[in-house]
Amino acid sequence: ATHMASAPANVTNACRAGLVSWRASPRVSSCQGAAWVHRRRDVKSRPNANIGSADVLMGDETSHASSPPSLETWRRVLRDVPLARILPRDSDFGAGVDIATSSMRHGETAERLAFFGDKLLTQSIASALYSKHGLSMSTGDMSTTAARAMSNHLFAKLLPDLLRQDMVNATPKGREILERKHSAGTMVEACVFLVAAEFGGDDADAAIAEVGAFLLHSASAAGAHVADVGNHKGTLLELTQKGVPGTLLSTRVGPEGIDREFEATAELDGARATAMARTKKGAEQAASRKVFQALIQGQGRSHLGGAWSGTADAPVAPPQAYAPHVTEGSF
Repeated sequence: ATHMASAPANVTNACRAGLVSWRASPRVSSCQGAAWVHRRRDVKSRPNANIGSADVLMGDETSHASSPPSLETWRRVLRDVPLARILPRDSDFGAGVDIATSSMRHGETAERLAFFGDKLLTQSIASALYSKHGLSMSTGDMSTTAARAMSNHLFAKLLPDLLRQDMVNATPKGREILERKHSAGTMVEACVFLVAAEFGGDDADAAIAEVGAFLLHSASAAGAHVADVGNHKGTLLELTQKGVPGTLLSTRVGPEGIDREFEATAELDGARATAMARTKKGAEQAASRKVFQALIQGQGRSHLGGAWSGTADAPVAPPQAYAPHVTEGSF
C-alpha cells in the first residue's frame, strides 16, 4: 500500500529533477484513479469477494488455460516512445542501433525512469490481483504472486509481447537476455513511466492496467518456477517477524562492474550469507536465498529434535527456530 500511495509523489519529484516536464505531472497523478475504479465496481458486483470465496479460488484454477489479457491499448501508445530513452547502461543493449539513437541514450536516466515505472507497475498488478482474487488469498500468497508478476525474469521472457520489435532487436539474444534480466526490466519499466508521463495521453491508465493484468496472467500461467521469481527476501522478513532471529542489511559498494554495485548480508537462525548485485533489491534477494541454502545444508544453530527442511525456494523452519535458543549449561 505504501508503494501505491507514493506513486504520484514520486512522479512530482521526477518532474522537479528534470526527468519529465511539469506538464506531465497531472497526467501521471491520475494514474492511480482509473485502475481502482474497476476495483470498487468489482466489489459491488462480487458479494463473495472476501476471505474464503470459493468461486474466486475455482476461477484461479481454471484461469491458466484462458487467453491472456489484451495489450492492444499498450501497443498503440508504445509507438511513440523513443528507443534511446529506455536503453539501460548495459553495453550489451543497443548494440547495432543507429548513430542518432546511440548518441541520445543515457543509461542512468533510463534507470531513474524505471524506478518510477516500477511503482506504477506495482500498483497496476495489485489492482489486477484484487480484481481477480478479492480478499481470498493469504498475505503470503499475495506477496508471492505479485513478486512473480513483477520479476525481471518474467519481463525478460515476455519482451516480444511488452516491447516494440525495434526495442526487442536492441537486446541480447537467446539465454543471454535472461542473464541480463535486470536491464530487460529497466526497459519495460522505463516504457511504463514514459507512457504515463508523456506518450500515453488519455489512454495511459488503460494501457498500464493492461500490462498489469497481462503480467499477472503470465505469472500464473508460467507455473511454479519459484527459483526464477520467488520472493526470498519477503520470506526471510516474514520468518524474522514470526520470531526466527535474523537480519538483512545492504550497502552500496560502488561500481565494480555491471552487476556489482550493492552488497547484502543475510543472517537467519545462526547462518550467514552475502551476495552482490547491480541493485539493492537483487542483492537482498540473492543473499536471502543463499542463507536458506546454508540452513538446509545444516549450517546455523542446532536444534534438538528439529532441522531446516524443504528447498532454498521453499524453506521450512523447525518449530524450535521460533523459540529462544538454549545452549548447554544455560538455565
